[in-house]
Amino acid sequence: MLIKRVEMFQYGLDNAKHYIAWREAVNRCDFDAAQKSYDALIANMDAVHAAGYHGIGEYKLGYAPRFLDGGQSAGLARMTGGRNIVLQLPDEWMFRYDPEDSGEAAGWFKKTIAAGDEGWRQVRTYTDTLDSQGIPEQLTWMWYQTKFRTPKKLAGGPMTLWFMEPDGNAVKVWLDGEPVTPAAIDIRSRQPLDIDLGSRLKPNTEYVLTVKLHHRRISELMLGGIIRPVMIYSGGMPETAAK
Repeated sequence: MLIKRVEMFQYGLDNAKHYIAWREAVNRCDFDAAQKSYDALIANMDAVHAAGYHGIGEYKLGYAPRFLDGGQSAGLARMTGGRNIVLQLPDEWMFRYDPEDSGEAAGWFKKTIAAGDEGWRQVRTYTDTLDSQGIPEQLTWMWYQTKFRTPKKLAGGPMTLWFMEPDGNAVKVWLDGEPVTPAAIDIRSRQPLDIDLGSRLKPNTEYVLTVKLHHRRISELMLGGIIRPVMIYSGGMPETAAK
């Protein structure tokens, strides 16, 4: 009996180990490594069920396929099949809420926001939720802004901006103050999102990216906004994204 108890707890510890490895791989946009960790996690949960420690078949994998597999599989598809990651955007962005939806009229997308600008603060995106940073969830418009520099050698062809898991229901994007999406587009909350950048990017150039996200419905308590990595990739969108 003691051996069985130890074995049961070992399975639980292994689940945690595989999940942490998955999260660390995702956070550096290494979706090949993330896939391996995810496969190990699923195999471990299958073993838990086979050993009789979890007897409810329909829940033997928990929520892993629902919350982990979709974004990770989409990320892997964007670094294979002739597509390559160009760069990963920073974890920290400038952020503010916009409950009056007044940001566009005020021209927030035209400004390069700096630390200390009124109403704005620097937040972490994929390594921490807003709530854990002391920012309560609000069902309203959310603004993000960050800077990035393209590599000196930049692949030819179209570029795509990719959000692994934006928790919002509509989005609008500007690059250096110019609209990438002509209007706010409806999106599926917490589902991978591709935004076509076309040929806007030039080598070794710094850009300012501004994102306006409408978080109008709760998907899960105390989330909202950008909650997984954002990256730019080359090679065109996969067919499933382009549809």
